[in-house]
Amino acid sequence: MFLKVILPLLLMLAVYMIGRLHASRRMPLEIPSYPMPSARMTWHGKMGKAALILLIAAALSMLSMLYSHWRSSGQVVEVQVFNVDTGKQTVYEAFKADIHGRSFSTRDGRSITLADVERLEVVPK
Repeated sequence: MFLKVILPLLLMLAVYMIGRLHASRRMPLEIPSYPMPSARMTWHGKMGKAALILLIAAALSMLSMLYSHWRSSGQVVEVQVFNVDTGKQTVYEAFKADIHGRSFSTRDGRSITLADVERLEVVPK
């Protein structure tokens, strides 16, 4: 166990020492004296404006999809359950977001799970 801790530490120390040795042997590079462009200067031009417009359009599109999903999930729908064997039909009211495959929750709090012989039909109100 002690070897599992010491060996990686020694390996990291060796890599660090080799890196320091390599860095001290290199000659310093000549840095040019002209000023580096700032981030503000890189957004000028046609490509920067196009990228900004595309970014804003994508954000607005995402917000409209989220709003549409939120509005439709709160919609009250009529859930009709048909029993194939007997032909009996039962009608419930539920929120669209509360319908999950073969089970759903009604507006009054009941949790309904369909049997294999029952079919579900969702009708908007």
